Amino acid sequence: MDYNQVKNHFISGNCGSSVWNINNLALISINSFLLYSILVKRWKLSVLAQSCVLFIPQFLAVTLLYTHLTLFNSCLLAVTALTAQFHRIPQQHTKHTKHANSITSFDFDNQSRCNTQPPSPLPVHSSLQIHLTNKSYITNYRGYLLFFTFISILAVDFNVFPKVLSKTESFGTSFMDLGVGSFTLAFGLVDARYHLLGKYNTRKVLPLVVLAMMRLISVTVTNYPQHYSEYGTHWNFFLTLAALPLLAKPLTILNIHTRIQFSWMAIVIGCVFQLVLALTSLQHWSLNAPRANLLSHNKEGLVSIVGYLCIYLFGLDIGLYSLPQHPYAYFRNTLTKPVHADQRGKLLSVLFSYAILYWCGYGVVRGLNMGVSRRIANLPYVLWTAAFNTTFLTLFVLIDLVHFKTPARQSLAVPGMMGAINSNALALFLIANVFTGLVNLSMQTIYAGTVTSLAVLAAYTVTLLSIAWISREKKLLRL
Repeated sequence: MDYNQVKNHFISGNCGSSVWNINNLALISINSFLLYSILVKRWKLSVLAQSCVLFIPQFLAVTLLYTHLTLFNSCLLAVTALTAQFHRIPQQHTKHTKHANSITSFDFDNQSRCNTQPPSPLPVHSSLQIHLTNKSYITNYRGYLLFFTFISILAVDFNVFPKVLSKTESFGTSFMDLGVGSFTLAFGLVDARYHLLGKYNTRKVLPLVVLAMMRLISVTVTNYPQHYSEYGTHWNFFLTLAALPLLAKPLTILNIHTRIQFSWMAIVIGCVFQLVLALTSLQHWSLNAPRANLLSHNKEGLVSIVGYLCIYLFGLDIGLYSLPQHPYAYFRNTLTKPVHADQRGKLLSVLFSYAILYWCGYGVVRGLNMGVSRRIANLPYVLWTAAFNTTFLTLFVLIDLVHFKTPARQSLAVPGMMGAINSNALALFLIANVFTGLVNLSMQTIYAGTVTSLAVLAAYTVTLLSIAWISREKKLLRL
């Protein structure tokens, strides 16, 4: 058996872990950011110190300390509680002083530069035009999501990364299963900006298709080990991302003329899709049919696109609530109406309500013995992804509201490295994939010892974060 076969066997057959364990792992991010929010109000932290507080716990949680997540979370909370007992040291802020956290950031694919720091919670809508600013809680939510994505795509090739966190074979819940769906939902959340501004630009599709073709050619030429049950022989995640704005275009028109919310569209489409899977042979074909032609070679990517479209629509809906200064501005057609109060509390209530709704929906479908499948992106997977991400974002809004309530404190709400990661998110994702390929081509990762694995992963992480920081004022990839 050659190495490629051994590698394929290494990443195959995973049944995942419980939703509780996945939530427990995600809580490391919340507790790390909570610790940061306490520290930064008491001491002036360098970017290096911020990054250590924010990211080292995540690194340890997906490697050495995964089996002790509850204890790890308890320790983080204990340190946070002790730190909160220290008296706050006054920090000098002047009107014209640029804080270390103040940077210029971009969205995944937004070509217009937006000076977003400090990300004021106070209204900025004028009476003549729609003016949107990046929100600190969205930047932090996406920053952690992207960091987990970056580290996982390489770490999964090493034994130091718990196998239960890798993608499941057909059914089950795992951390990396959730990561793919979360990336899609965040993609939709950002695209809500275009919907709010009435700019339905699909130019992003062509660059994503080009990236997909480049990946296909590179893995074919280099004989890079692939697990075909993820998306298929030729399909990859870039193609899925490229297809979503095109598929959502008719639904966008429907939303404009009827005001039917994207989340309800997602639920209806998801339920119909689940019925088709249950009442026809589509599910059996997707999971078991031999790869005999072009269609069957890419069956997973083609079938799962329906579920990913639902997740993308959930992201659009969350963005329509989260991006305006008032959470109901879009739905009440008052986007240009001046808003005179901080509305984060109202947004918190909206997101919390939807999180409860989505978790209840997930509980119902699981109660009906529907298995979760990332491979075909069925209804349980869609609802789980929506529930988790809505909850995750809700917690960041809560921390933002409690610890960064005033405009003065908002200058501290986004750590410098979080903003840097968001500035070139898609470009960094591409670079992370290239680095992952280079590492796998240069060494047999599954045979690496613990020390070697940790050293490689640490070097990779530091390099990627350094690139993010150095390029924070530039646009590395324009879509």
